[in-house]
Amino acid sequence: MDTKLMADDVALAYRRAGFKVRTHPYFLTFPDIVLATLNTKAFAQVSTDTDSLFVMLQINHRKQYGLFPVAEAGCGMKITDLQNSYTFGEQDLVPSESIAGSGEAPSILAFPYTLAPGSRLRAEAIHLAGHNPGGTVFPNPDTTSITVTVTIVGVKLVTWPFTRQILMPEV
Repeated sequence: MDTKLMADDVALAYRRAGFKVRTHPYFLTFPDIVLATLNTKAFAQVSTDTDSLFVMLQINHRKQYGLFPVAEAGCGMKITDLQNSYTFGEQDLVPSESIAGSGEAPSILAFPYTLAPGSRLRAEAIHLAGHNPGGTVFPNPDTTSITVTVTIVGVKLVTWPFTRQILMPEV
């Protein structure tokens, strides 16, 4: 799926509605989520800029198990738009790779998701790595922390005149 075409479709919807539009790539990174021990939950929140719309196109995450980046470190995750309660993933926490891909292969959304200026997102995670993905490097996997970094990739959509209105591109 071509994310540039998805972003162009959203911009075109605003142009057809009579807005002048300027777009540029934008990355929205959550503060690190630290999961201290097995079955602990934690969350982080971010807000979009108040001067423009933000079009989400991809979700990416990276996990660090103890001191080492380890892709196999298990954790569940969900991301929620706090303005309208839309959840990426399920209401329950699902394996993080199913909604956020990985550092090498981000998860491309099936459709562009537009956030109003000043919208808030919440990423929630749970530590599920009861096994030892690093062999003998981590003697106590139940008590080794996992640090999760989540980044939303998209475009900042600046309109003139300014709007908070969400328009959907034609299918």
